[in-house]
This record gives sequence, C-alpha cells and structure tokens, in this order.
Amino acid sequence: MLKKLSLALTLMISASPIAAQTWPEQTERPKAEMMWYFGAGSSTGSYEGDKTPLSMGGLLLGDRFNIGFDLGYEGQMLDARGNNYALTQGQSYNFMIGANLHKTEKTRLDAALLVGMRETAQDCPSSLIGYACYAGLDPDTTYEGNYGALVTYSFNKTALGLRVTGESVQGVLGWKF
Repeated sequence: MLKKLSLALTLMISASPIAAQTWPEQTERPKAEMMWYFGAGSSTGSYEGDKTPLSMGGLLLGDRFNIGFDLGYEGQMLDARGNNYALTQGQSYNFMIGANLHKTEKTRLDAALLVGMRETAQDCPSSLIGYACYAGLDPDTTYEGNYGALVTYSFNKTALGLRVTGESVQGVLGWKF
C-alpha cells in the first residue's frame, strides 16, 4: 500500500503544472581575467645604486576583487658572501589583494595593496678556494617587510599603471588575457 501511494504521489508531482514550468537558467559566473605586468622606475629608499628598480607580476582580475603576486628588484641589500662586502639591489616577494574601482565595457580601473618581504642581507662563511660560500653552502638571507600599492588603468587588453613601495616608484605596463 505504501509503495502504491508513493508511486502515485511521484506521478502526480511530476505531471503537475509546477513541474512543467521552465525554471530560469542559472546565471553564468563572472569571468576573471589575468593580467601580467612589468615595471621599471626609480629608487625612493636608501639604495641609490646604478641598477634600475624592476618588477614583474600577475593579477587575477575579478568583477569585484583582485588577487596576485609580485616579484621586485628594489631596495638595498648588504651582500656579505665570501670576502666581498657590497651594497646591491635586493629582491622582494609580494602578495597583492585589491578591488575593481570602476569598470565599463572596454576600460577598468583597479587598485591593490602590496604586502611582502624584501631581502636586506646575505651572509655565509668564506670559501677557501674562491667560491662565494664555504663548501657551496647557501647563504643566510635576512628579510624585512615590504609594503606598497599598485594602481592600473586598462583599455581593452593593455594596462598602464603605477607601483609604489617604500623602496621604489615604478611605471607599469601590462597585458590582460
């Protein structure tokens, strides 16, 4: 008896006008774009060497939020490997999170905060036979915090922007895919 009742109920529901209605299609997820960029500029920190500060990175651009990673060559690093004590340019490794500020069909304006770490010193025991470090050991590296911002304006697939940190100010050129 229970089987017949459940079968009849199933048939009634599936044949009812409610089940016959067409349900609205699910909306598509917004498509994210990937932007790769390169930057070059001038030093604002204590390092005034002959090397131009550079950066490269990528941002995943969503409708509202952006997330990305950045590698920079900026700031001052004490290179004490072997018997050389020199001030050179350090590397920075940064994470970015931001938002879309304005968007039209062909243009968009984005801003992201940049937070990471920057090399400030490398040191290792001297080699006796001319290598930078004793027995080919990796040097000990010291890091400090790095912070800044990236603002980009894009038209179609090309982006122009400004990357500012505590160590450098750089103009940025990027491409969206």
